[in-house]
Amino acid sequence: MKLLGAALSRKWILTTLLVLLGTAVCIRLGIWQLDRLEQRRAFNATYLQNTVLPPLVLQAAQDGLQDQEYRAVTLSGVYAFESQVALRNRYHEGEYGYHLIT
Repeated sequence: MKLLGAALSRKWILTTLLVLLGTAVCIRLGIWQLDRLEQRRAFNATYLQNTVLPPLVLQAAQDGLQDQEYRAVTLSGVYAFESQVALRNRYHEGEYGYHLIT
């Protein structure tokens, strides 16, 4: 009887509720991680599908390019040297430098 009274005390009830709350939070975080895994696998499948396609030839701005994300492209045209930009503080193969975007 004394053990039952101790188990039903306010301290133990609060501790039990906190443990149950922590368990529920951990279960929800596990479900969230599984959802993230499913999203990542879908992204990886789309990425791999688009990277193996032959290069897309672009002549001018086109609509619907969002579906072609991560796909190789081939462009032709004339460089606009007056509009070029240097991205400084770039790192490549152990050396610092810059990327020139024309």
